Amino acid sequence: MNKPMKYAFYFIALTGLILLYSCCKTADHKKYTIQKGDFQASLTETGSLQAVVAKTVVMPFLGRRYGSRQKITGLQEHGMEVDEGDSIIALDASNILRFLVERENRLELEKASYNKTLVQHS
Repeated sequence: MNKPMKYAFYFIALTGLILLYSCCKTADHKKYTIQKGDFQASLTETGSLQAVVAKTVVMPFLGRRYGSRQKITGLQEHGMEVDEGDSIIALDASNILRFLVERENRLELEKASYNKTLVQHS
């Protein structure tokens, strides 16, 4: 046998063996029964979720004396949906109330000074 015929013989023999093996292999066919009723399926997913729309909430800065260390007294549950204007956090109001009282006192002093200046000019 010459070399090209020898390779052709091997090719034909190999192709024949592959065909015989693939035709003789029995497939495992599972049988299922068809039932009438509601379809029920469960799906378990692992991982983390990311918000589609997320907004950052910024607290106004009242100055180092009043607002640098606010104490949180209440917080909305994680994952709750909130609308615009809803309270999501409760802070200790003592520092803020002190800030407002001092500002009101300063306003009253400025009003008194303004009235005194008006009286002096008239």
